[in-house]
Amino acid sequence: MNVAVIGAGATGLTAALELVKAGYAVTLFESHPVPGGMARTCMVGEEPLEIFYHHIFTSDSAVPELARELELEQNLRWMPPKNALYAGKKLHPFTSPGDLLRFSELSLLDRLRMGLFVLRTQKRSSYEGLEHLTAREWVLRETGPKIFAICWEPLLHSKFGSSAGEVSATWLWNKIKLRSSSRGKGQKEELLGYLEGSFGTLYSRALEELQRREGITCMGTEIGEIRSQGKGVRITTSRGHSALFDKILYTGSPRQLADLCPDLSKEEKKRYRSIQSMANLCLMLEMEKPLSEYYWISIADKGLPFVAVIEHTNLIPRERYGCNVLYLSRYLSPEHSLFKAPDDEVRDLFLQGLEKIFPSWNPENLRDFRLFRCTDTQPVVDRKYPEKIPPHRTSVSGLYLACMDQIFPEDRGQNYAIAMGRKALKILDLDLKDRRA
Repeated sequence: MNVAVIGAGATGLTAALELVKAGYAVTLFESHPVPGGMARTCMVGEEPLEIFYHHIFTSDSAVPELARELELEQNLRWMPPKNALYAGKKLHPFTSPGDLLRFSELSLLDRLRMGLFVLRTQKRSSYEGLEHLTAREWVLRETGPKIFAICWEPLLHSKFGSSAGEVSATWLWNKIKLRSSSRGKGQKEELLGYLEGSFGTLYSRALEELQRREGITCMGTEIGEIRSQGKGVRITTSRGHSALFDKILYTGSPRQLADLCPDLSKEEKKRYRSIQSMANLCLMLEMEKPLSEYYWISIADKGLPFVAVIEHTNLIPRERYGCNVLYLSRYLSPEHSLFKAPDDEVRDLFLQGLEKIFPSWNPENLRDFRLFRCTDTQPVVDRKYPEKIPPHRTSVSGLYLACMDQIFPEDRGQNYAIAMGRKALKILDLDLKDRRA
């Protein structure tokens, strides 16, 4: 049975490995020359580093499982981060429950309300009862307008822009649950995981293992069209090369698949395109000196042009890179003028925002910068999102979809992407067995 997997991110690589281990002939297509998807890397000094910031939580099991399978588990490191919240034009430590009690932007009574809300959310076992509420409605009901205005509204706006009011309570519930999971049973402090040598090492090793098992890899190959043909599905690359497969597993954006495959039904294309998704601008700064003591600074200020300041070298020692590394992240519509703006214009805007947080910022501290852009990085999870999630099977016989947009109620991330690859394999394998029978 001849199977193609399109996309060499976490989902595609995992699915390709599972298929080839099960004895199928696998061809993997990827438009970029290196694997990893949003976890692909560039070189900083002598070390590879993700172009978009990454870490995992102690509750994540799929990433350690794949690392163990590929004999990289010994490279997984668990470290306590220091976090902060920028609100009221000030930086507030926000790592421990005690930091919340000292959060001066809220009254003591509101701090207690906020703490109780987070505790109730952490203990809530399911999102039943939240399905028909927006995050705004839920937080206002549970905590009141002041807590929402100071803490949650700016964070939702910086993540989802004009769509912030549509985001479901289910999404926020899961984000709070996930963050609390980084402080597991018996842990006195939050721990985050990172793979020594970058998570790109994991995906490079997966690609090597696929090749060792005689899987065919077509890196740097862009897909031009996918068409149904007889009992199979044909892929034509942008360079005009063509190949016929029994089955195809597509792991990219549903919106992109709607453009690539004219044989999909009109209803299906409409459904794929109904899922609104945010793009991301990520500015990576290489600096001579550290900027702060914090790994992660959440921005609760609508006036700043980014949602988070992530100083990677406050989690991983700078010695690995020969400099201090900091990411500035902004979610926005892919149609936003800033997403299409020149790199220097984005850099200058972001650095102006950074100076508002750190007035002592010295431009001479900046050694180099790189700006990375990606569409389809964060689905807008509104109240009707479960109805929009496409099934794995498409209307084209032999064509399947396994993608970030199908992850629910969990949010997108490496761990769930790998788990999605394994889940998609089971669906595809079931159909293959049915056909052989």
